[in-house]
Amino acid sequence: MQPPKTHEQNVEYLVVLEKQVDEAIAAGEIDKPAYDTLKYYVDRTLHDVWESVAKKHLYNGKGGNIYDLARFSRDEKSWPAVISCAHVSYAREVVSTEKKLAKVKAPELRKHPLFIDIAAMVQRYKPIAEKLIALKDKTVSTASRREQKRTKAEEERKAKFTQYATLVNVLQQHLDDYVKAAGKSAIRDFDGWMKTLEANGWDLDKVAPAPTRDDSGELYTIKMQARGHFISITVPAADDESNSNIRKFSIERKAEYVAGEKDRAHGSYMAWIYKMIQKIGQPVDAAEMSGDPWIQSIVKVTRRDGSKQTWHTQQIINRSKYNRPFYQFPSRLVSEK
Repeated sequence: MQPPKTHEQNVEYLVVLEKQVDEAIAAGEIDKPAYDTLKYYVDRTLHDVWESVAKKHLYNGKGGNIYDLARFSRDEKSWPAVISCAHVSYAREVVSTEKKLAKVKAPELRKHPLFIDIAAMVQRYKPIAEKLIALKDKTVSTASRREQKRTKAEEERKAKFTQYATLVNVLQQHLDDYVKAAGKSAIRDFDGWMKTLEANGWDLDKVAPAPTRDDSGELYTIKMQARGHFISITVPAADDESNSNIRKFSIERKAEYVAGEKDRAHGSYMAWIYKMIQKIGQPVDAAEMSGDPWIQSIVKVTRRDGSKQTWHTQQIINRSKYNRPFYQFPSRLVSEK
């Protein structure tokens, strides 16, 4: 365990933290997790700096008792306000402390070393407090950041597809047939799972038993995924779901599954086209394709600089532990001249 920072180290650290706040403001936005982390360290360090000043003026080091403040009556209404200003835990309290100090009018209190030190602290750290408060309006959630990245990636992909229209039009010639083939494959898989369920009395516990406490972490995950899969493609046999382990066939779930697989196949095919665009590296003036990519295809292109390339592609279907297909299109450069 690291020893606590000294007052001087905390003062230096706040300088570093203020630079980080300035950089985030200059960037125009900050991820919420990063903001939360930055705010935590600023608040904690401000608290430690203020606490060291409070200990210097208020405590004698012997049991934490407030030292003799005989010059000021215990009934002095303004004194508790000064005492409260000696304890700051958040950046916002730095700003509120300035307002509290302004309300203290008694000259003898304003001349007190504690008041003077707190006023100096407010003057020094009010800027970082205000900037941290303003920075909150520039936070971007993780979900929003992911959406921004997806949107940007989609815009870049569309731009590339437009730029490589000659190639894209050639590669898309088998897209509709491929999606239809994926749909037929999905129907075969779905019907196979239904036969398995039927052979086991439609009992989910027999086909995909729930994990137990004794299962390893990996086995637990596998069982959860398998069970979740069979739940997603069926519905409870009882209308009141009194026994949700007994399932039944649903034409709606079948339609949803097949449509989903066709969408995934379409996405896989378009992803392959985008990878080809990236691999070829520049727009093409001519392109031709023979065969089909799920058995074997040869794509020949003439790039903008006049060079010619020949690419070979053959689809690979990987399947999950419960036989769900994942489509991949590895392509390799056969020749270039």
